[in-house]
Amino acid sequence: MTRKPTPHEVLDCVIIGAGIAGLSAALELESNNMKVAILEKGRGLGGRMATRRMNGAILDHGAQFFTAKEDFLTAKIHEMLKESAVTEWHKNPHGVMRYRGHPGMTSVAKYYARSLDIRKQHLVTKLSWHDNQWHVLCENGQILVARNLLSTAPMPQSLAMIKHSRLVMDPEQLQELEHVHYSPTIALLILLKSPSSMKPPGILQIDEDSILQTITDNQVKGISDLPALTIHSSHSFAEKNLEDMNESTGAALIDAALEYVQFEPQEWKLHRWRYAQCVRPHQRQCVQLADHRFWLAGDSFGNTRLEQAG
Repeated sequence: MTRKPTPHEVLDCVIIGAGIAGLSAALELESNNMKVAILEKGRGLGGRMATRRMNGAILDHGAQFFTAKEDFLTAKIHEMLKESAVTEWHKNPHGVMRYRGHPGMTSVAKYYARSLDIRKQHLVTKLSWHDNQWHVLCENGQILVARNLLSTAPMPQSLAMIKHSRLVMDPEQLQELEHVHYSPTIALLILLKSPSSMKPPGILQIDEDSILQTITDNQVKGISDLPALTIHSSHSFAEKNLEDMNESTGAALIDAALEYVQFEPQEWKLHRWRYAQCVRPHQRQCVQLADHRFWLAGDSFGNTRLEQAG
């Protein structure tokens, strides 16, 4: 296990965000003998690699699978296959293998996080640079000090944190970062009274629907003993309903899904993914803020390798 630093110890790097990008960065830095801590505002980790239980059922309610398009990720997948953290699911129409977490997608994040120092429920409220070090203040009152800082949070969240901290940025760089744009989705999680009519592999991706994006049967997928569906809305539907999700929101998604799959709901819950997919990423793979040892990275940059939440 990684040794946790003492309260007054200066870290080599503080990473904001315990999604896959933040976890991967921490592993890489620690492999180079750097002392790292990850701050995560939520109670879980993995970002959109999310799995939850619902009265005995297990549902992936964010990303449903991922693929390997780069050599480094292929090697990591082979490692996780041996450790039973992931399993092959099915091939897409182009013959590319889709992998899922075992049993659920959050297993991937837990595998990455095994040896890392992760501080959950640590919402960063202010950043300050003095004495040639970063001082990171959290909502719970804790302060971490580090020589370097990396944020892998969605760009709107990173920029809000930077502006609240009154950090000076290059105007041209700021304009480029503000151009990054995400689209939302709404996830509907449904526990069923009986198995649905979904056939293997257990997922329908719907390209031309004003309401729906995907329907996944978690039982057919192989992660849940009980029948349960995960339905992701289209981005356009989410943009109209994200701030006012209610019973009619769920009913509209159910009615739309019944056009494709037969099922009988027992109970359901809604989940908001405000930053489901980065549809307009920054062209670079990462960015360093001018005159600071502060980097921004994650799915706001370049090509996202893991499937989005939906």
